[in-house]
Amino acid sequence: MRRFGRGTAILASMVVIMAVSLAGSAVAAPDTPQTRLGTTAAQPADGTAPIGVKPCLNLDLSTGTTQPFVPDPFGSPDPDWYTTASPDPNLAVPTPAISINPVPSWYTDPNANWVDPWGTGYNKDAAGNYSGFDLGGDYVFATTFTVNGALYNNIMLNVNAYAADNQVQLVLDNVPIGTAAGFGPPNSNAVGTPFSMSVTPGTHTLEAKVNNVSLWMGLLVDAYVTASCKPDMEIKKSAMGDLVAGQPGTYMLSVSNLGMGPAGNIYVNDTLPTGSTFVSATGSGWTCTNSGLNVSCTNPGPVPAMTSLTPILITFIVPQGQVVTNCASVDVQDDADWGNNKTCVDSKVDPGKPSTICGVKFNDINGNGIHDPGEPGMPNWTIQIKDSTGTVIASVTTDNNGRYCFKEVKPGVYTVLEVPKPNWTQTAPATPGTYTLTLNSGVSVNLEFGNKAKKDDTCCLSFRFPFGRIDNFVATNGPEPASPSPGLVQFLNNPTLVGFDYPNVNHMFATTMTLPQGNCVDSATLNIHVRPNGSALNSNDAMALRFVNSSGSPVAGTPAWGAYFGTGNPGTALLANTWDTTSYPLGQWITLNLASLPGGGNFIPALNGLRFLDLWVQDDTSVDAIVLSVKFCQCAGPQPVDQNPKDKPDMPLP
Repeated sequence: MRRFGRGTAILASMVVIMAVSLAGSAVAAPDTPQTRLGTTAAQPADGTAPIGVKPCLNLDLSTGTTQPFVPDPFGSPDPDWYTTASPDPNLAVPTPAISINPVPSWYTDPNANWVDPWGTGYNKDAAGNYSGFDLGGDYVFATTFTVNGALYNNIMLNVNAYAADNQVQLVLDNVPIGTAAGFGPPNSNAVGTPFSMSVTPGTHTLEAKVNNVSLWMGLLVDAYVTASCKPDMEIKKSAMGDLVAGQPGTYMLSVSNLGMGPAGNIYVNDTLPTGSTFVSATGSGWTCTNSGLNVSCTNPGPVPAMTSLTPILITFIVPQGQVVTNCASVDVQDDADWGNNKTCVDSKVDPGKPSTICGVKFNDINGNGIHDPGEPGMPNWTIQIKDSTGTVIASVTTDNNGRYCFKEVKPGVYTVLEVPKPNWTQTAPATPGTYTLTLNSGVSVNLEFGNKAKKDDTCCLSFRFPFGRIDNFVATNGPEPASPSPGLVQFLNNPTLVGFDYPNVNHMFATTMTLPQGNCVDSATLNIHVRPNGSALNSNDAMALRFVNSSGSPVAGTPAWGAYFGTGNPGTALLANTWDTTSYPLGQWITLNLASLPGGGNFIPALNGLRFLDLWVQDDTSVDAIVLSVKFCQCAGPQPVDQNPKDKPDMPLP
C-alpha cells in the first residue's frame, strides 16, 4: 500500500493513489487501490524542501518503509518496491524487496532502509563469521505510483538520496534520470545528488538498476512525490421565501470549495428568468454587475480548502408565470470536478392580487407641474400602460372630469404615460413625462398628468419696465428715489434705505417693482447696473429677490433667492472675480433670467400671480438702474387672480 508523506492526513472519497510493482510486465498490486485525500504535507526530516507550490500530497517512495518515511525493522518486506530482475536463477521475480542491516561503510538515511532481494544484508553467524554474501551481476528494483491529474497539479518527483553497492542508475518510465557511483570497491562510496523533477499526471514506474561487483549488494532510495491539490467549486441556489409576481424576490447563491486546494478569482454567472427585472446583487467580498438579465459576480479569493464564501443575494422583480427557472454557474481555474459547477432551481410563482392605477389629467394653467385648486381636468386624453418590455398592454381615455382608471392590473413593472396632443406642453410628471413603477400585489396607485397650452407668439407682447435713470451712477442730476413697499421696509427691519446712485458705504438699497394686471407673464429678465463703492468690505456684498406682503412677511409658497456679486464667499457668485473697484472700477451690468436664476429658482409663476417683485442690495454697492423686461402672452384658461392688490398701484395694461 502506498505510503503518504509525513503529516499527511488520509481521508476517504477524493484522491486515488495506486501503488503496484512491475517486473517487465504488469504485476498485481499487493493492496487494493485506496481513495485518499492528503492535506498539506510536512517537509522531509532531512530538511530537503520540495520545489514549487506548497504540496497537499506527499507520497512516500522510499525503500524499506511501510509507514511514510519510517524505516521498517530489518527483514520486513517492502510493500511497494519489488525486485524485478536478478542474476540469482533461484529467485522468482517479481518479489518484494526486503529491509536489510547495512554494511557499516554504507550511507544511512533517517527516512529509508537499505533493501535486497533476500533480506541477507550484513550478518554474522553463530561462530562470528560474516554471511549473506550476494551474487554479482545486475539487479533491477521497481515501484509504481499513480497521481490523478483531475485532482492534482504541480506534480514533482523529489529524490533526497539514492545509493547502492555498487553502482546504481535511476530510471523513470524507461528514461534515465540519475546515476550514483555507489559503495564498495572499486567505487568511491558516493551518494546520488538530490534532485527534483516535474512529472505528468498518470501512472509512472521508477526503477533502480544496480550493478553488484562486491560481496554484498543493496539499494537505498529516499524519494517522494509532491503535488498541489486542485480546488473543487460547488454552487447551490435557492429562492428566499415565496416568489410573488410583480414583487421583489431574492435568490441566494452559495459557493463552496469542496477540494483540498485553495481557489482564487472565482466567477459566478446567473441568468434571471425571462420577464424579470434586475434590482440588485450583493455579497461581502463579491463585486457584481448586470447586463439585462445576466448577472456576473467575481471574488478574488483565496478560498481555502473545505470552506465557503459569503452567499450572493440577487434581488429581482418576479415575472408572471406558474413556475420560473433560474440557473447559475461557478468557474475557477483548475477545478477538480466540473460536475457541481452549475445549478438550476424551479420556483413556483404566486400570481398575487390585482391592483389599480388611476389618476387625473389636468390643465396646468400656471405651468408649475402641480395640480393646483381651480385647475380643471381635461377629457378625451389617452393614457397608456406599457409592460417591462415596452409593449402597450392597455389604453384608456379620460372622462369629462379628466379621470382615468386601469383595473385588474397584475403585479409587475410598468410604465404609465399619456399620448401627447399638439399645442400642449406636458408639465407633470417631470421629464421624461412618464411614471415607471413596480406594482405590488393588491395596491391602488394615483398618478396625475399635467399639460399647459402652448402660447401663440402672435398673441404675445414684450415690455421694458425701467427703475432709476441709466446715467452711470451720476448723483448730481436730481434725486432718484427707490420705491420699496411698506411690507418690504418692515421685512428688512426698517433700515435706513437709500435710492439709486448713492455713492457712500454702509447702506442698503431696496425697491419694489410692480407689473400691470392683464395677460399672463410668459418670461422675464432682470438687468441691474451696480458698482462697488471702494470699501474694503465690498467683496461680501450681495443682492436678493423676494415676494413680501403688506404685513412684512414672505408670501406663502413663493420662492426666495440671493447671491453674492463676486467670488470668495460661501454661496452663489454672479461674477467671475472679487467684487471690488480693482476688478470692476466702472461697475457691471448683471442679467438674470427669472425663470432660471443662478443657483436655482423660478420666479415666473409667482410673478405672474402677484405682479410685483421685491429686490434689495447691501451694503457698500451703488445701484445705477434696473430694467425689468417682461413678455406677456394670452393666458390659457382662467386669468390669474390678483392675490395682493393693495400692495400694487394701478397701471395700464400692456
